[in-house]
Amino acid sequence: MPSQAGTTSRLPWLADNGSDVIKTWEGLTLKDCIAIQDEAKNAGLKVHAHVYKAQDIRDAITAGVDVLQHVGSAMNAPYPDDIIDKIVADRIPIAQTISHQSLLGI
Repeated sequence: MPSQAGTTSRLPWLADNGSDVIKTWEGLTLKDCIAIQDEAKNAGLKVHAHVYKAQDIRDAITAGVDVLQHVGSAMNAPYPDDIIDKIVADRIPIAQTISHQSLLGI
């Protein structure tokens, strides 16, 4: 979901039609992340956040994201200790990209 606008109203429909995960994109505001997370939970959906930048990761964690996607990919790591500590403390799974196009020269 690229934005909160219009997204939250579609989450029940997505859940009713077979979706079990919503994947958000980097660049959302904290307010967007919280709104999407709250509505997704109400619809019984998990939220995965496609994020790279430190502030986007913090916002996703604050909103209560279920899984972080691609954190550490695309040459963005290392992250500040507070982010790593929070990921570990909250036991947030990370779906890592092992090989990224930018590293392969593609």
